[in-house]
Amino acid sequence: MEPPDSAIRNPQSAIDTVLAVDLGGTHARAAAVTAAGRIVARRQAPTAADAGRDAVLDRVAGAVTEAAGAVGLGPDVPVGVALPGAVDPVNGVLYFAPNLPGWRDVPVRDLLEGRLGRPVALGNDLNAAALGEWRYGAGRGTRHLVFIGVGTGVGGGVIVDGRLLLGRHGLAGELGHAVIALDGPPCHCGRRGCLEAHTSGWAIARDAQRLLDAGVPSLLPDLLAERGGELDGPLVTLAAQREDELAIEVLAGAGRALGHAAASFAHIFNPEVIAIGGGVIAAGPLLFDPLQEALAERLLNGFDRDLRVVPSALGQDAGLLGAAVLALENAERGTGNMG
Repeated sequence: MEPPDSAIRNPQSAIDTVLAVDLGGTHARAAAVTAAGRIVARRQAPTAADAGRDAVLDRVAGAVTEAAGAVGLGPDVPVGVALPGAVDPVNGVLYFAPNLPGWRDVPVRDLLEGRLGRPVALGNDLNAAALGEWRYGAGRGTRHLVFIGVGTGVGGGVIVDGRLLLGRHGLAGELGHAVIALDGPPCHCGRRGCLEAHTSGWAIARDAQRLLDAGVPSLLPDLLAERGGELDGPLVTLAAQREDELAIEVLAGAGRALGHAAASFAHIFNPEVIAIGGGVIAAGPLLFDPLQEALAERLLNGFDRDLRVVPSALGQDAGLLGAAVLALENAERGTGNMG
């Protein structure tokens, strides 16, 4: 299948390969990416957020420069950057980032452009993942997609009629804090009943620990003794894959919560595809079967027409490829700050 028209090089820009960054709390990943979505060079550096903002941005710039040098990209090639927090993509400002302590109202675009001498476009990491899945992954060839990223936290992004939904201040798509139960469990955001409080890695671990504390038998104590560390979502998934009934119950609960949320998002956005990404998809049918059952129970007649709810096709590269889309769109518009 050919890529969508908007992914093809703009003949006037003469740019068919761009640079992309996915900045996380642990690693900063940079890549050179073609307009067809092929990663032709990769570089990675530790984020080391405790070293301070300037040190992190220096590492990001270094990784970008190395990726550009690996394939001989000139200084006119733009960079797309996916950031783990609330981003104003118009003014290039990161409002805050939970995994980057002290980052508030940071003019990331200007600071990176000063280091790189290249045009920079910014976006939220899960909005970028939605762009990546739409352009190159589970939503390729569609016009309407909802992406839900479920890992340590939960977030998402929405594509409507081939455009990323940004909202007034660029903050749209915060799907993890959609309330799915008014009397639900407390969320790390300080509210109750959020999707994140039912489906995130920490919520899955919490629910498993609650059942263990109630005396429900499980493989989990033995797995913890064998592997060390703390009870977490991946360990619950491992136990469920070994037919542990407690773990299967916990993942089924998370799946049902995702199904209820997916039904609400289907009613609001009427997408062609709802793609689920993040570490939780490792659970496979243990999560997706309860999800599909709950979705079918909740959907109003007509909203199920041609709707697909599927795992992410791009995995950990969704945000990186989405950042490349930000850079491509910047080049096509010719609206970079540099010049």
